[in-house]
Amino acid sequence: MIHMPDVIVLSNEISIDMETYEDRNNVCNPLEPREVLEYLYSHREPEREKAIELGILDLGMENAQTVIRLAIRSLGYEVVFK
Repeated sequence: MIHMPDVIVLSNEISIDMETYEDRNNVCNPLEPREVLEYLYSHREPEREKAIELGILDLGMENAQTVIRLAIRSLGYEVVFK
C-alpha cells in the first residue's frame, strides 16, 4: 500500500521573454516593460487560486499516481493507494 502526501503548489512562476515586450514607441501598444511586468505579477496569486479551483491539485495527484502505478507494475507488483 502506498501513502501519498497531499498535493501542493510548489511554484507559480511567470516565464517572460523581455525581448517580446521591448516595443517602445509603438502606437498600438504604448506599454513600458515595467507596466507589463507589474500587470503579470499582480495576477500570479489570483491565477494560482483559479487553477486550484479548476482542479489542478486533483490532476497532479492523478498524474503522480499514474507514474507510480506504471513504475511499480513494471516490476511485477500491484499498486494500492491509501
